[in-house]
Amino acid sequence: MQHSTTCVIDWNTLSLDEWHSRFAQIRKAPLTQSYEYAIAASPVLGQTPRWGVIKINNKEAGLIQIMEAGLFKNALHGVNLDFGPLWFKGCDTAKNWDLFLTQYNKLFPRRFGRKRRCLFNKNNTSIEQQLTDNKYKKSTRIKEYETIWIDLKKDQNKLLENLDSKQRNRIRKTEKKDVGILWDQLGLDIDWLLKNYMRDRLMKNYAGASPKLIRSMCRIFGKDKKILMGTAIKDGEKIGAILIFYHGKSATYQIGWSSDIGRKHGVNAYLLWNAFAKLKGDDIHDFDLGGINNDTAQSIKKFKQSFGGEITRYSGLYT
Repeated sequence: MQHSTTCVIDWNTLSLDEWHSRFAQIRKAPLTQSYEYAIAASPVLGQTPRWGVIKINNKEAGLIQIMEAGLFKNALHGVNLDFGPLWFKGCDTAKNWDLFLTQYNKLFPRRFGRKRRCLFNKNNTSIEQQLTDNKYKKSTRIKEYETIWIDLKKDQNKLLENLDSKQRNRIRKTEKKDVGILWDQLGLDIDWLLKNYMRDRLMKNYAGASPKLIRSMCRIFGKDKKILMGTAIKDGEKIGAILIFYHGKSATYQIGWSSDIGRKHGVNAYLLWNAFAKLKGDDIHDFDLGGINNDTAQSIKKFKQSFGGEITRYSGLYT
């Protein structure tokens, strides 16, 4: 006798410790699916988070975090799924994706008055048929998203070997320039970094998270020292900095800035390279260098690729 396969999502049933222990099992877990991100973003975006356990045939198969907002008993309703779901080891299968997409569609069907945003933690070409079968509609507003992950389970010599030769030589030259690094896990100097970062961002016209969101993230992630801020110092002067957030066994490079002197000395690369060892020491397994854009930021893409990571492509926006 053949038994049917079922998928259910149990919402808000885990304690915080239970959520964190499960989240830490997942390799390359996106920042936007972390508990701390949801708590930090909620007041800034005016949205309420919800945490779910995905069960296939009553066995836990993964996690999902959504953000939603509603008016008039959700007659007007927005629901965002950003880079989920997160599957446990061995559960990221075509069958489970089909079951999940069907169930999510039942819970939050497209309808008048609902704005549905789905950025899946998967390359859309791998789940294209399931998306079509379940009537998910592709939006042209957000194209496929690419980022670069560094596998920090590799030893330091292998990580150094994976660097582009020019980047490796540049880092070695910086080491000889007497550039010091001040590491901080509370984000104490975030206002200084944001001031310089926003000035640079306005001059060069590139996208990024709002200062308000980053400050909120620093406040929430900093409570448990899930921040790594590195500041480069030369002759007593701050010449660059990077900001990284920890989430589970993963971490994400959020923002960075270099002065003219800092760029001359290649401090951004120097800070990121030295961060590898700090992250490894804090038992971080995967480091997300952040998004790369083929259309407008070739120099940033080339810079991030020089660290020898794996380009990971995610699906675009679906509704």
